[in-house]
Amino acid sequence: MNDYSNILESLVPTGTVFEPIWKLTFWDKRFNAVEDHKQTETRKYPYLLASELNQLKNPLGKIKLLTTNKSDLWTTLEQAQGRISSGEIIAIPWGGNPIVQYHNGEFITADNRIAIVRDSNKLSTKFLYYF
Repeated sequence: MNDYSNILESLVPTGTVFEPIWKLTFWDKRFNAVEDHKQTETRKYPYLLASELNQLKNPLGKIKLLTTNKSDLWTTLEQAQGRISSGEIIAIPWGGNPIVQYHNGEFITADNRIAIVRDSNKLSTKFLYYF
């Protein structure tokens, strides 16, 4: 056994169950190349353009602005004006930037694909993010 197998064996001696990722997550949009039965549920989020996110920047804010680039931007409740989403999510940019982000809390997003874990007892969102 390799080191990973030994660690897994010590943490989960009875073994683990393999589940395809589509059974454990849902997304904010449907994907054209994925069969319908694998996309039975979506969760919609309001999206803003990058220029709109820039207008909301406030370093004193507590609401995360999820851009499609590496950033640490925030806004306030007053500036957000009802466009706030909330949850433990993984944001994957739609486009050329391979900047995957984990967030747990309130946020406003640009054009990211959002992944949500269906059952945190079966899959940790943070584990999926690191994977």
